[in-house]
Amino acid sequence: MPNQNWLELLTLAREWAFYGPWFIGGVSQLQCAAVVITRNYEKADAKNVPESLFHPRAFEYELCKYLTDYYGHKHDNNKADWLAPANWKSLKSLSVFGARFDVAPFHMPNTRDHHIVVPITDKHMLRFSFTFGSWVQATNIRNGQCEFAHVGQERFRIDNTPVLELMESIIQSITITLSDKNQQAYDKVKAENPDLKMAVSETLAPLQWPAES
Repeated sequence: MPNQNWLELLTLAREWAFYGPWFIGGVSQLQCAAVVITRNYEKADAKNVPESLFHPRAFEYELCKYLTDYYGHKHDNNKADWLAPANWKSLKSLSVFGARFDVAPFHMPNTRDHHIVVPITDKHMLRFSFTFGSWVQATNIRNGQCEFAHVGQERFRIDNTPVLELMESIIQSITITLSDKNQQAYDKVKAENPDLKMAVSETLAPLQWPAES
């Protein structure tokens, strides 16, 4: 985390490698991590901290603040290094609402970060991140063949389908069960806002970065 506005706890980290034909070695990888996120209340302005992340608009506000603090201040020549959230989707398959989106790094075009974020308490979010990319860069792709930036005379097309399938399989296996206390907090927000749709916005444009320091 570039600044001290947030606290994070890593609860899960896994990595899978994908290999090409003989003598090619590794061509791609998938990294998965689960991190619990909360405000650093010693640094936060209490007036700007939402009462409960179980309110979808409050959740979106905090998530955008987190993304900006994490990615929005990294820039070169006054240009942002990152684009986020990209490909935003409202996640409705779990017992609580959530968001699904990509973080695209401009300086590593063969790398992609995919995120799923859900609220788990009034003050905590859970972020699942999936990072994958090619270890060798395919260029001049034509008729199913390509050249590589780092591999001699071998010719084949890197297919990320197995990586994407593994990622989707992991995502579909995720379940969220709130504690009794947090389920009551979630139900309280629903009861106090009977007209509120318990879901994030269907669309959300990428944030305007770099942010001011």
